[in-house]
Amino acid sequence: MRNYKGFDAVDVHLADDGIVQAIGSGDIVMSMKTPQGMKKGVLTNVWNIPKLSRNLFSVGRFTKDVGPVTFTKDGCYGEAKGTKWKIGAREGKGLFKLQMTPVAPEQANAAKSSGCQGGTKSYLWHLRLGHIGHDGLNCIVTKNIGIGIDISSVKKWDVCEGCALGKQTRVRFQSNTTARTSKLLEVIHSDVCGPMSMATFSGKRYFVTFIDDKSRYCVVYLLKSKSEVAAKFMEYAAMAETQTGKRVKYLQSDNGGEYKSDKLARFCAERGIQQRFTPPYTPQLNGVAERMNRTLVECARCMMEHAGLGKSYWGEAVMTAMFLRNRCPTRAIHQDKSPYQVWTMKKPDSGQP
Repeated sequence: MRNYKGFDAVDVHLADDGIVQAIGSGDIVMSMKTPQGMKKGVLTNVWNIPKLSRNLFSVGRFTKDVGPVTFTKDGCYGEAKGTKWKIGAREGKGLFKLQMTPVAPEQANAAKSSGCQGGTKSYLWHLRLGHIGHDGLNCIVTKNIGIGIDISSVKKWDVCEGCALGKQTRVRFQSNTTARTSKLLEVIHSDVCGPMSMATFSGKRYFVTFIDDKSRYCVVYLLKSKSEVAAKFMEYAAMAETQTGKRVKYLQSDNGGEYKSDKLARFCAERGIQQRFTPPYTPQLNGVAERMNRTLVECARCMMEHAGLGKSYWGEAVMTAMFLRNRCPTRAIHQDKSPYQVWTMKKPDSGQP
């Protein structure tokens, strides 16, 4: 979404008498079918309603602001400036489904967007590193973290639309006063996030994180259901122990049923791994994993908003966010190193996985 502007919440009444709120509006570049083939068009004054899981198209608004709309047995068509656009297609015997695909507008292209920020490379690296903050980017530059950034100092950038749309203010988790472990794999924090409002293209609606306490190195697996957690932890443990030469000692999680399955309990018992559960309804006590999930979701949302991608891309965005966060410095480890460097004992390279 480009040209985004926030506004005071406005109630939107739905057909089922439910009420959701719009918090801003902007323009979206869409690819739509015409008699001459696929063409790009711009939908203006599109409202941002976070709690809607599906996009809604107002025929009344289109006819008022743009042009007439006609319905046939196989589709819905709108006319604008002499061009006939296919807006929707009949889905079975029911409603018409939108036949539009959002595309990344030129203003949202990372390679070009530095120009709208005063030509600063700092803003370009802010985008490349998953909308990293100014302090984090400055630490990478001044402390030689090892990403290969081609700037010598960080300049302030203007407000980033992706950050404005993607990041939300929330109540902070309580600080964890427990000292971090001194060795890799002594404690692994884990939490499941989901279900997401839209499935990925491969049908995934959840993701699970496994975070090493010492390094804060994070590994993410996308899931179709929570029942896959046990299998993914087995996969994670095999990978982590092979890479580090250490053994997992504790698995820290909340009281979710996915962590109390017989399959996971047997695996942990056989491997000598102790499970530690937080008390019910106290997510703040599983703060390391909860914070990581929030960070990944916000980073993914920022990148998707900036690129104009649909919600079905959330899986790819979360995996990208994980890759970037592992290679950026974090205050959690209290040193000028990234989780990747603590985990692998070498600096990250921008060209290496």
